[in-house]
Amino acid sequence: MMQIKRRYPLIILSLVFLFNPNINIIDVLPDFAAYTVLAMMIGGFAASVPYLAECKEALVRLSLITLIKIPAFVVMYSNMKFGSDIIPLFTLSFAVLECIFIYGAVRNFSLAVSYLGERTDCESARAPFPITKSKSIAPEAFGTVTVIAFFIKAVLNVLPEIFLLTGEDFVLKKRLMDMYPTALVIAVLTSLAISAVWLVYAVKFVKHVRKIGDFESSLKEVESYSSSGISDTDRLKKRLVEALNLLALSSIFIFDISFQNTNGRNILPHFIYGIVLFCAVINLTDRKLIKILLIAFTSGFTVSAIVNQSLAARFFDRYQYIDLSYSRIARAEYSPIKITATIETVFVIAMTVVAAIILVDFIKTHTDTSPSDPSYSISNRRAHKRLVKITLPLMVLSSVINAMKCVNVYLKQKVSIIPTQVNPDGIAAPGIPVFSTAIVLFSIVYVIYSMVTVSTLKDEVRLKYGKEN
Repeated sequence: MMQIKRRYPLIILSLVFLFNPNINIIDVLPDFAAYTVLAMMIGGFAASVPYLAECKEALVRLSLITLIKIPAFVVMYSNMKFGSDIIPLFTLSFAVLECIFIYGAVRNFSLAVSYLGERTDCESARAPFPITKSKSIAPEAFGTVTVIAFFIKAVLNVLPEIFLLTGEDFVLKKRLMDMYPTALVIAVLTSLAISAVWLVYAVKFVKHVRKIGDFESSLKEVESYSSSGISDTDRLKKRLVEALNLLALSSIFIFDISFQNTNGRNILPHFIYGIVLFCAVINLTDRKLIKILLIAFTSGFTVSAIVNQSLAARFFDRYQYIDLSYSRIARAEYSPIKITATIETVFVIAMTVVAAIILVDFIKTHTDTSPSDPSYSISNRRAHKRLVKITLPLMVLSSVINAMKCVNVYLKQKVSIIPTQVNPDGIAAPGIPVFSTAIVLFSIVYVIYSMVTVSTLKDEVRLKYGKEN
């Protein structure tokens, strides 16, 4: 294993790679290379230091996401003639995914450093490190600074692209597109300034650790008693709780986010919901066949959702919903959107069915007494049935909401006239407004029910595997 001292130059180089602003495919120093190197270095100690395994997992996912982003945006830019809206939509989706896993990586690394500071004599994990001659910052605070900096960078990455998200107002669209280069330059310069501040903090922290020189010995100290000090049960409990947290988070992405100037269509790509749900439930099972089915259905859902989003962007670059009432060409252009929406719904419902199977299996295995245990009794069976009864409605609600969204795609081609105070003759609105409202209400119920159910499941996991340290 390479010594820590020899890794410092490579760590600083990785930090520099993460420092440069990343505006879509303009990434001179690719982030995926930095995340890959950091994951490899952390991986050497992931087996012995708590939270580092989760940090490595998040870094690996970040590496894959930032690697996939490069060809994805190349394809998007080469097909801008099919709808310029596809660029900001994908920018937003990748920014959301990166923020989720950046938070996980930084949080778990901070917890690992805190663990070393509490369980060993590692002063560098506890003592504040100097930023200037008169100012110092604690290692825990550095983690917070990192999360804030990367979140702001993600927002700055998305903001200029939002200027391209306009609907039928062509005058406004032209004005915003004329402002796009200026907004992009301001975003790049601001991101550069924030990244520079973060890089100073990061390099100071690395130098602080290197100067004290106790980090490597502390890692070896932990590694020497890891077999007895860190049990597989603790690691399993941590993995399950993190997966359940991600399951609760995934529910938020079932919402459709739309604005009037986007012609009422969703600006948050739906495939984010599927990806986050997949990342959650796949960590709740070890059954290979179930994992293969989950991967297959999630892949089908993701591809169909991307195709549907692309077709919708192309359609709304040329038409509005009201055109469906008068134009045969518009109706023909809208037909592929309905077909892909149907395919997308079939895949997402299949995915939620597999997720339900995983959750039932998870409840039987990781809550109360497992059926394979000789002490399994009728009361244990009743406890499992109770948990299954309160968990399965979660996936049922998900399937219902996604089916309603598919139906709404068909309803939106029937334009309604809604009278207003400004215009007594009414304004054109796609579909049945009451149905769209019902989807929102069902989504709110789903999010609340998801949070409550996940909280119950986490309590059951902690009860089975012992209290958190």
